[in-house]
Amino acid sequence: MISEGKAASLADTLIELSKHAELAVVLGAGNLYRGREAGSSILRGVADEVGMLATVMNAKVVSSYLKGMGRVFTARPMATDQPYQRAEVDSWLRGGGVAFLSYGTGLPYFSTDSAAAFYAIDLKADQILKASNVDGVYDKDPKKDPHAHRLSQLTYQEAIEKDLKVMDQTAFALLREHPIPIRVFSFDVLDQILKNENLGTHIYGSKKEK
Repeated sequence: MISEGKAASLADTLIELSKHAELAVVLGAGNLYRGREAGSSILRGVADEVGMLATVMNAKVVSSYLKGMGRVFTARPMATDQPYQRAEVDSWLRGGGVAFLSYGTGLPYFSTDSAAAFYAIDLKADQILKASNVDGVYDKDPKKDPHAHRLSQLTYQEAIEKDLKVMDQTAFALLREHPIPIRVFSFDVLDQILKNENLGTHIYGSKKEK
């Protein structure tokens, strides 16, 4: 489970960011469960459903620290949370609230990346902000190669061709039809991401957008 300290810190940052932008948040659940790492005795669809339930758990924990400003929306109806409906989420965001979009897409075989892409398109987001454990996208694995170079910007196609692991192929397939700028950055600078355009890597649908 996400620790109390991390949940409270993230909530405080989201409250601050929400003063400057409408925030729809898609949290992963790697801290609780990774479906792709489940044993072969567990069906992939079942493992994915467990992973999606874990995203609801994380969303509920962090949302509880937002002092009434957070609301959890789920891709499938649940007794304790509101099912995802575009109009309801739009209304909540316009009112200054932070929306947590959980349970993935509601279907197995789709990643958190794909869910984020879908919600960004459906809500007509201005950009996708992807917090990571590294400070951007590199031409090589920075953990293995000390000469790896951080890229300031690139296109969807360049990310795919160079296999840079920005988002999965399904997410990019969705975004190619509805291009939305992506920004990959370190989780450590989340509180500064709307103030400093030089942080992280910017990824565009085409070179024309750069």
